[in-house]
Amino acid sequence: MLNDEKLMLEIKTAPNDVKLEQKILGSIIKEDKLMGSIADVLQPNSFFLELHKNIYSAMLYLHYKSSKIGYETVINRLKFTLKDGYEDYVIGLGGSIINTDRFDSQVELLKDISQKRVLYDLYVKRVSQDLSGIASVELVKEVESKIDGMGIASNLEYEVFGDYIDEWVEKLEDDTPVEQFKLGYKELDKLVFLERSNFMLIGARPSVGKSAFALNLVKNFCLAGKHPAFISLEMNKKEFMNRLVANMGKVKAQSLKRKEGLTSSDWANIMKAKEDIRKFKFNFYDKGGMSIEQLIGFAKYLKKKGELDVLVIDYLQLLTSNQYKGQKQNQVSYISQKLKQIAMELDIPVIALSQLSRGSIENGVPRKPVLSDLRDSGK
Repeated sequence: MLNDEKLMLEIKTAPNDVKLEQKILGSIIKEDKLMGSIADVLQPNSFFLELHKNIYSAMLYLHYKSSKIGYETVINRLKFTLKDGYEDYVIGLGGSIINTDRFDSQVELLKDISQKRVLYDLYVKRVSQDLSGIASVELVKEVESKIDGMGIASNLEYEVFGDYIDEWVEKLEDDTPVEQFKLGYKELDKLVFLERSNFMLIGARPSVGKSAFALNLVKNFCLAGKHPAFISLEMNKKEFMNRLVANMGKVKAQSLKRKEGLTSSDWANIMKAKEDIRKFKFNFYDKGGMSIEQLIGFAKYLKKKGELDVLVIDYLQLLTSNQYKGQKQNQVSYISQKLKQIAMELDIPVIALSQLSRGSIENGVPRKPVLSDLRDSGK
């Protein structure tokens, strides 16, 4: 049991393979055409030893200048960055080379080691600091930033596009109807064919019924047997329920809100609406401010539980982000991109309501909206 004693961690040396680095550098000096295949794969920081970083930087410089990479040119270039004493070391690299047929695989190995070192350095930095004052979302953001900077692509799934044509034709020939997420408006569904991975942005001016429209969409998805999630950043669950019951029970919303003037017929309709709503597979969030990062985690959680077919957000400008703080236009653009990514990654439709700016009204008369009218979009 630990009292006030500090837990001491044994920090090992950062991942590295100096001999492998020597072999790769030596191989390039011996056969400089190899540089063309790795100039965009390895960076100076891919090497552990500082001297190796400088040697590789010199090689990169010569490569991009279309100059010969050899003992003399590398040594001459290093004179700009290092003091004397490295000449013999550079010449000695020629005694350690890799067979050409194994060169690419050894480069990938060095890249893997360097990526591990990036994560190692981050771990060492964090375990040696007090984390109590750092929000977990900031730690996640730091890790994601490091991974993005590493350019890891080996675990990304991709397809040879030409191989997909047979599958595409097979699906086209299949008589099974295409799944459409119907919005519940006959004419609108003719114009808009909403399907999985689609991102739909619905813009409207303030106080024209965006939330009421969103409520209808959610209700219609539920009636179609779908499992929607509604992110309400303006309306709490009581307000939403008042509107939903009024909609389904054909009861005046004001009567429900004030709890007065309800007839026996109204109560019968309310009870019928209650039983119908109880059957809805529907998740609702109304806890106020939400960041796009939280929304991504929330959506993935619901999808994993099998409780998410379509996501509806009311409304876009009320979402926040850890990116571009204080830069609303950049933030809205970033959030929109992330919503599209959610749709594609989770294979669900995502619908977001958006405010239109005051510029969409000219001389007191509303005009036909254009993309640049989306508030804070910067379009």
